[in-house]
Amino acid sequence: MITCLIAVYVNDILIAGNKAKIDQIKKMIKNKFEIKEIGEINFIIGIKFVKHKGGYFLNQESYANDIFTKYGLSSATPIRNITSIENLELRKKKMNETTYRSTVGSLLYLGICTRPDILYAVSKAA
Repeated sequence: MITCLIAVYVNDILIAGNKAKIDQIKKMIKNKFEIKEIGEINFIIGIKFVKHKGGYFLNQESYANDIFTKYGLSSATPIRNITSIENLELRKKKMNETTYRSTVGSLLYLGICTRPDILYAVSKAA
């Protein structure tokens, strides 16, 4: 049975679990390294954590807004259900391959981390 989860990204460590186990792990880490505790999580690797009664909601609103701005999608119309639509006219249009791949890659990251609802359509674009 998993009693604690430790996620490490470069020099950031996120520990999730029951308080006793978290304290035990922090003590072991402190024995080897100098650490700085920042308390409850609210933001890490571009993902915002919002605490609610039963746990956390995760979102990447600022990352999504950055994608929209960077790739000129700010004027795109939001829709409720994303589906893949085959557009033959769009397929004939000449596009910068690097920009296209970068856009799709950014959207895949967004979908994998916090927006699984867009993954089908983005994977079709990939």
